[in-house]
Amino acid sequence: MARTAVVSGVRIDTEGAVSRVSAEGGDTLSMLQAGVGGYVDVVRLPEGIDMWVGDEAAYTQPVNAWASVLNAILDGQPVIWGPVVFASSTAAGDTVSLSAEQVARLAAWFAHEVEAPDVAAAIADLGGVEAPAEVR
Repeated sequence: MARTAVVSGVRIDTEGAVSRVSAEGGDTLSMLQAGVGGYVDVVRLPEGIDMWVGDEAAYTQPVNAWASVLNAILDGQPVIWGPVVFASSTAAGDTVSLSAEQVARLAAWFAHEVEAPDVAAAIADLGGVEAPAEVR
């Protein structure tokens, strides 16, 4: 019997708390929905990073200042509501875990662009990569 890889994502809630969400057995949709608190939409970011957001969060959740600042800096919509989950995807569109390089890039965005060193350090720690120099 083939084993299904565990897919994980980096979740940032509206208070800036960083945590890992995991999909046991490959059920990434359930992982993403649990992570954002309902139906999901994806925001494609540079370098193959996907930010999953709540489809109805604008009506039910507070603004996520950290995700909003990041998305605005990357030329996206200026306001994101509710928790978000960062993951990646294959060319076929399957959701996969972030690579070490993508985790480092995400941490660097939060350190340099968003100016949130605590969030950057938590992302780096969760992803097992070195934190950007200015947050060490």
